[in-house]
Amino acid sequence: MFYFQLVIMAGTVLLAYYFEYTDTFPVHVQGFFCFDKTFSKPYPGPDETSNVPPVLVYSLVAAIPTIILDRRQSQSATNKQQLPFTVPP
Repeated sequence: MFYFQLVIMAGTVLLAYYFEYTDTFPVHVQGFFCFDKTFSKPYPGPDETSNVPPVLVYSLVAAIPTIILDRRQSQSATNKQQLPFTVPP
């Protein structure tokens, strides 16, 4: 089961890398031309000006649930106890 999870995790990382650093889906930059300040939208700017880089966010979003589940499963296997949501045989 662990190898299956590793394959899924590796595929997710490869897809994230592929879509982040290739031009599979090109970005269409469109201006908003309205001179009324009440209707204009702010321009957030590029990702380089953000406090947290997107690659770090993607990595954490993918890694944290995997680590939590893996630790829970290893604790369950070590303690030989059933998970609270499983039905006993």
